[in-house]
Amino acid sequence: MSDSNPEPEPAPVGNTPDEIAAALTRLYTFFVKIGYVTEAEMKWPPHSPDDLDVEYCKEQGLTEDVIALLQKIPWTTATCPGSEFTVHFEVESFLINFSNRAGIETGRFTFGEGDDPVMEPHFVALATRDCGLGRIIAIDAQSGVLFFDPKATDYSDPDPNPDETGNAVAYIDDLLREFSSLEQIPANGLILHPWCVQEFLEVDARVWYAKTKEALSDYGWPDSFRVADFRRDINWPLFKRWSAEAYEARMLEKQRQGVESGMAQLSMDSANESAGGGT
Repeated sequence: MSDSNPEPEPAPVGNTPDEIAAALTRLYTFFVKIGYVTEAEMKWPPHSPDDLDVEYCKEQGLTEDVIALLQKIPWTTATCPGSEFTVHFEVESFLINFSNRAGIETGRFTFGEGDDPVMEPHFVALATRDCGLGRIIAIDAQSGVLFFDPKATDYSDPDPNPDETGNAVAYIDDLLREFSSLEQIPANGLILHPWCVQEFLEVDARVWYAKTKEALSDYGWPDSFRVADFRRDINWPLFKRWSAEAYEARMLEKQRQGVESGMAQLSMDSANESAGGGT
C-alpha cells in the first residue's frame, strides 16, 4: 500500500560565499563580453571602502556574514530602477548596486510588512522588483540558500513572504546557460531597447522578441557577438518594419482562411442542393 502522504521536498543545498562569488563572476564576465554592461560599470572584488561602505552596512543592521558575502561578490553600477537601461537578472528584477547607500538599503527592503518592511539581517537581496514588478531574489548569508518572493505581475501588493528557495549557484548558472543559448534574452541593459526583450502578450512584442533572437544569432551571439554593429542596425525603424511584415502575414493568413472557409461552405451548399434534388 502506497503512502498517501508525499515525501517533503529536500531542503535546497546552500553555497559558500566563494561559490556564490564565482558564479556571479561567471555571469558578469559574460555580461561584459556581450556588451550588456561595460567594464567601467563593474565593481569586482576585492572592494575598496569607496566601493562598499561597510560602516553603513553595519548601521543598516547587516550581519557580518552578509558583509563578508558582499566583500566577495561582483556587482554593476549600471542599474537604476525605472530606467530603460536598468540591468536585470530576470525581466522586471533589477540588479542592486551596493556601491551607494541607496543600494545597501534596497538590499534589505523586501520580504517584510508594516512600517519597517525589511528582511532579517542575515538576508541580502541580489535583485529586487523594478517599479513594483518582478520578484526579489535574496541570499541567506548564514545558509547560502537563495530565496525568491512571489512574482508581482501588476502593481498590487504581493505576498511579502518568500515562497521559494533554491541553490544559488544552480540558479545563476542556469541564467548564464539560458542567456548564452538565447533561451531568453537579457532584459534591458545597453544591448537592446526593453520593448523588444520582453515577451508581452501583444503581437508586436512577440514578433520583436522572435526576430531579435534571430538577429542576435546572425551577429555572432554570444562568443563573437558584434555588439556595435548590432546596436547600429537593430533599431526602431527595423522594429516597425518587422511589425508591418508580421501584420501583412497575418492578413494574408486570414484571407487564406477566409477563402478556405468559403470554399468549404460552397461545397457543403452544393452537397445539400444535390441531396435535396435527389428526393
